[in-house]
Amino acid sequence: MDKYYQQILDSIPESIDFNFITVKNESVRSLFLDNQSNMSILFTIENGEGYTFEPSSGVVQRHRKQEIKIKITPESAIVLVANAKITLDDKVSKIMKISSISKYPYLTINKSSLDFGVIQIGKYTIQELVINNTESVPARFTISKHSEQPGKHPEVFYLSATKGEIPPYSAFLLKIKYVTFFPAINSFETYTLKTIGGNVLRFSCSGSCLSLSTYLNAKCVNFKSVPLGGQMTKLIRV
Repeated sequence: MDKYYQQILDSIPESIDFNFITVKNESVRSLFLDNQSNMSILFTIENGEGYTFEPSSGVVQRHRKQEIKIKITPESAIVLVANAKITLDDKVSKIMKISSISKYPYLTINKSSLDFGVIQIGKYTIQELVINNTESVPARFTISKHSEQPGKHPEVFYLSATKGEIPPYSAFLLKIKYVTFFPAINSFETYTLKTIGGNVLRFSCSGSCLSLSTYLNAKCVNFKSVPLGGQMTKLIRV
């Protein structure tokens, strides 16, 4: 069995570096124990302070691979280095180094107010909001609405997404559609964009609905004298 123990230990990396990770966001890496022997092998993983292992103990079945997930959810910006001891059948073991650098995410938007102008009833228009990630860590975000209008009112602004994840130094294009339903109505909504573990932004949308203008070409239709049993037709235009 010694050679199989050694094969497993050799397949375990000397170190796992998470590199830059995001504060208050879970980061995961995977480790595999490959048992090529004809016997099942017990394993345990100890220490690795700040990191969790799923599972941290168990059995690697013969001729099978066991995936072990290494997880960390940092609460603040910190450099964290730890050692984890992986033991097989309480006989042989290996020390593996785990490291990470956690940073706070930060997002920006290209504008805080979107004015859709005056739109004819039954029509719609679309504007775009660019969300930028200026940091070296991925940033997850959520968007929620905070209505400034009292009472219930119809939904007129539609967002293409209310949550997402932006890679480092990248941008996310958010499309917002304004749909008109009721004439002579001014609409206004405020939205909060929350970066999970980071900053909070606000932006607003406004627009007005233009009603259709209709009129008749005549206010009165006079058929004058019509013989009994006769028929007369006149046109009125709308």
